[in-house]
Amino acid sequence: MYFQSRLSPFPSAHPQQQEINERQIDMIISNMSPASIVDYEAYVSMITAANPQLSVVSRTALFPAIKRRFRDHQALVLAALTDVDVCHVNSYMWTSTADEAFGSFVV
Repeated sequence: MYFQSRLSPFPSAHPQQQEINERQIDMIISNMSPASIVDYEAYVSMITAANPQLSVVSRTALFPAIKRRFRDHQALVLAALTDVDVCHVNSYMWTSTADEAFGSFVV
């Protein structure tokens, strides 16, 4: 590890830890980063350097959070489309050089 802290980490229920977890999820979703980023030594070091008591969101917490965000966003979109008669959807799918699939949808 690039940076080692002697302070004990915040518990997962701590407000600052919950806030950084939300921001990490925002970054991963908005940049379409792979979930494995949370395991990268440099990523862990960056979070720890910002505040030694913060920790990286775990993959086990990441996947349900992304699903929750998707369901929340889906509900907003469906509510917005309730009075729409016609809706056109375009999609674009591709893979990265690491053979990870990505997709985008425009409504």
